Amino acid sequence: MTTQFLTTDDGTKLAYRTFGTGSEQLLMLHGFNCTSRNFDWMLPFFAPDRYTIVLPDLRGGGASDKPATGYTLERFGRDTHALIRELGWQQFSLIGHSTGGAIAQWVAAEADVQLRTLILLGPVPATGVPVPPEGAAMFRAAAESAEGRAAVWQMGWSTSIPADLLDVLVSDSMTWRREAMLEMFEAWSNANFPERLPHIRVPTLVVGAQHEPFLTADFLHAKVVSQISGARFVEVPNSNHYMHIEQPAFTAGAIIGFLAAH
Repeated sequence: MTTQFLTTDDGTKLAYRTFGTGSEQLLMLHGFNCTSRNFDWMLPFFAPDRYTIVLPDLRGGGASDKPATGYTLERFGRDTHALIRELGWQQFSLIGHSTGGAIAQWVAAEADVQLRTLILLGPVPATGVPVPPEGAAMFRAAAESAEGRAAVWQMGWSTSIPADLLDVLVSDSMTWRREAMLEMFEAWSNANFPERLPHIRVPTLVVGAQHEPFLTADFLHAKVVSQISGARFVEVPNSNHYMHIEQPAFTAGAIIGFLAAH
C-alpha cells in the first residue's frame, strides 16, 4: 500500500493508505495509542477485489503531521470530513475503533455525509468514559515513555502480549507526539456530544469484547447501542479492547456479515 496525503484547512498534512480496489468502500478510523496500521491484522480477511479500504493516520501520530495542540474530537471529525470530501465517496461504510469510534459517531451525524453503515469497535461513547484516578494516571503516563504506552496495550489485551508483537505495537505508538496523546486522552474521556446521536440514521453495529475492562457490554448497551436508533450489538469472545488485532478473523467476520446484510 502506498501512502497519500491530504492537507486540511489548518495546513496539517494527514496520511492515509488504501487497500484494495473493489466497489465496496470502507473508511477505518483508529484510536488512542494506535495508528492505521493496527487494522492491518484484519485486512487479509477482506477480498481486495471486493473492497476499497482507506486507512488514515489521525493527526498527532503515524505518518501524519503532529501539531503542538488542537486534538479535539471536533477537530478529528473535521479532518475525517475533509478526507471524505477528498475521496468523493458516497454510500460508504464508516468503521471506528475506540476514540475512532467516537469520531465516527460525530461524523455519522453530519447531514451531508452519506453513509451506508456505521460500525463501532469498542467505541468511546458520545458521553465519554469515566476513568478512575489510577486509570487516568496510566493513560497520561502513556504519553511519557515506551513503557507507558506498552502498559496501555497490555491493559487492553486478554492475555499476556507476546514480546515480539508488543514491540511492533509500541513502536507504532511511539510515532505519537506527547502533547497529542495528553490532549487526546482528555478529549475521549470527557466527550460530550449526545445531542448529535439522534441524527445518526444508518444501520449501526456496535462490537464489544468479552474481557473489556472499561467498555463492558452493559456499558456499551447503555451509552451507545440504546442511543442510536436500531443499533445492534455483537461481542467478540476471548478478546479485550483490541479485538481487531487479538481476534481479527472473528472481528472481520462480524463486519463483513453486517455489510452483507445491509
